[in-house]
Amino acid sequence: MGLWQLHFLCFSLLSSFLLVQSNSRVFRTPSHANAFFLRPKRANVFLLEEILQGSLERECYEERCNYEEAREFFEDTPKTVTFWTVYVDGDQCNPNPCLNDGHCTDKIGGYTCNCTDLFLGLNCEMDMSQCPTNGPSACQHFCTIKWGSYHCSCVTGYRLHSDGRSCIPEDPHRCGTISLKKAERSKQPEAGNHICPDGHCPWQVSLRTLTGEEQCGGVILEPHSVLTSAQCLKKGQKLYVVAGDKATNMRIQIHKIYIHSRYKNGLPGDDLALLRLSLPIPFGPTHFKVCLPTKDFCENILMSNGKEGVTGQPDKDPLASPLLAYLNHEDCKLNLSHSLSNKMFCMKSLENQHGHRGVKALRRHDAQNGFNTTAQEVKDATPKVCKLLPGAPVATVEGTTVFLTGMLLSPMSHDCEQGVVFTKVSRYLPWIEEHLKLSEAEMTTQVAVYPQP
Repeated sequence: MGLWQLHFLCFSLLSSFLLVQSNSRVFRTPSHANAFFLRPKRANVFLLEEILQGSLERECYEERCNYEEAREFFEDTPKTVTFWTVYVDGDQCNPNPCLNDGHCTDKIGGYTCNCTDLFLGLNCEMDMSQCPTNGPSACQHFCTIKWGSYHCSCVTGYRLHSDGRSCIPEDPHRCGTISLKKAERSKQPEAGNHICPDGHCPWQVSLRTLTGEEQCGGVILEPHSVLTSAQCLKKGQKLYVVAGDKATNMRIQIHKIYIHSRYKNGLPGDDLALLRLSLPIPFGPTHFKVCLPTKDFCENILMSNGKEGVTGQPDKDPLASPLLAYLNHEDCKLNLSHSLSNKMFCMKSLENQHGHRGVKALRRHDAQNGFNTTAQEVKDATPKVCKLLPGAPVATVEGTTVFLTGMLLSPMSHDCEQGVVFTKVSRYLPWIEEHLKLSEAEMTTQVAVYPQP
């Protein structure tokens, strides 16, 4: 047997042995076969890597690349930056966080929004065609819409801060300023007495007869001018104004009266009167003037549903909280027996605002649901009687500034559950401002202070 024949015999035996060991499988599966023939191969091997243009796949996907290697491929800085910001930490603009059709630009560790006209903010969330009502961009006092933007302004006696939103006091006799400490306390329901100690608010006055009987309330608008209810001024009755608390009160004669031309005795509408005093009220910690708001600021910010308003209490009820909550017209009408015009608004005690129901509301609810109201339920729902003087003002403390919102229309003792009805001052601002100028401009030589009763 030749040598080649011996080799052939050995090869045949080895082949037979391998076939037996592989369970007679001659062919491989497609996946195994492809894995054998397809091997990863780097482009531009050896010296060609330094000669040919860089490969994005080779430089940044097969391996981790740096900025220079990416720049080597793009050969353009803006394109490199666009690729690099996504490559390093993902695309912050997917999904697009920018609102109101804002364009998102991805950055390393963040993004920026290029907003369309009339929108601002990190995510273009602020509509510049509308005044923001809260947050860091909201105006502290007044906001005026202008074309494509809004403008903040301040009430007289304050100036606008460089931030364009805050108001800084600059007049020592400015209106409605309370200390920050008191303003912070007033956020709690039981804290209204810190602003109005013993039920007396510094911007509030009372109207009394010559015998000292308290008839009505009023509010200080200027040193010589007090706003009150027209129903308080009965023909032939002489009244004087008392300003300040018990320790510092002063009694001033009324020199002239301006009653709203549309007021009719016995009707609730247009129930306003401006009093010109014979002596100016000296401003200080115990008595100062309240601020007049703008119509928009008053109705949309100061009187928003559920917001707290401050109103003083008569001396006979010094422990009662001077805080009430604003109600919308729909809630107010549920318990009122008379119509409510758009020149009026309602408030109710904070206890009732947070869940207590009046007797009428309780019986109405039970009747609608087929229940009988028990005597105990009626007793539990027995309303608290509010004791406010006609013409008593209500004001909202916004920040550290007090703004007048209304004058009491309801009788002195009434059901708080039904809502306390006020004249809406915002609807009478032109009349108030016109007669306020007349009152303060008028000069008189008469100086009269009624004696102590």
